[in-house]
Amino acid sequence: MKDIIFTLNPSKLYEKDAKIIHIGPVTNRLELCNCIVTGLNYPYYVQDNWDALIDCFRSPDEGTVNKRNIILLHEDLSGLPQQDFENYIDVVQIVTSEWIDDPEHHYTFVFNLHEQKRIEPSLRLRPFVWCYDIEHYEVEHADMMDFPNRGYAKELLEQWSGLLSLQITDWEYLKNVFVRLPEIRNRNIVIRHKNMSILNKEDFSQYMDIVYDCTDNWLNHNGKRHVLQFAFAYSDKGLISAYHINRILSKR
Repeated sequence: MKDIIFTLNPSKLYEKDAKIIHIGPVTNRLELCNCIVTGLNYPYYVQDNWDALIDCFRSPDEGTVNKRNIILLHEDLSGLPQQDFENYIDVVQIVTSEWIDDPEHHYTFVFNLHEQKRIEPSLRLRPFVWCYDIEHYEVEHADMMDFPNRGYAKELLEQWSGLLSLQITDWEYLKNVFVRLPEIRNRNIVIRHKNMSILNKEDFSQYMDIVYDCTDNWLNHNGKRHVLQFAFAYSDKGLISAYHINRILSKR
């Protein structure tokens, strides 16, 4: 089953051995969040906080949900204010991107067909995603590239030069290429990173600086038509999370 589905009658959709959460007509984000939290039997306080709602999605085991497939049926979101609507669709994409190949749970979001035209313009490839099965991670209608399996900066940049048919001489040049590459190729581009531990500490930090700068650039200019997505193996999450914490602390 696809992650996001449009159908004429969401309330009639049924799948055997799945947890079905019905979300009736809602007029504000508090009602929406309450429907989801109640459906997942989530025991913690969410109120109308989007970050807390994402944490709720990330932890279905905190409630009493023991089904692998979790389906959310949205009967009618037309009453949601536009900003709340767009924020919720962003949450949907974060959830479906992060857990696209999660072995424990799979979310499917079902919407009414008449809302497809309102929803689709808000759908876009996320610039950063975790993958449990990075070897087989694929995105339709995107150019797939693999992070070069090289342990040192010089070899890494030489490999990128070959992949991109450019003379990549330093990290700053590589960052500028990454920022412009999707629009130059007129395509979404996905870079799979299968093992970041091969890099030494300095090169790892230099490369992750590029990743975060590119991600921030996209978030600040998300009207861009195409996206460069950095896909990382879930096994590298500890390594990258440590970098993330150090990056935050260094800016204080």
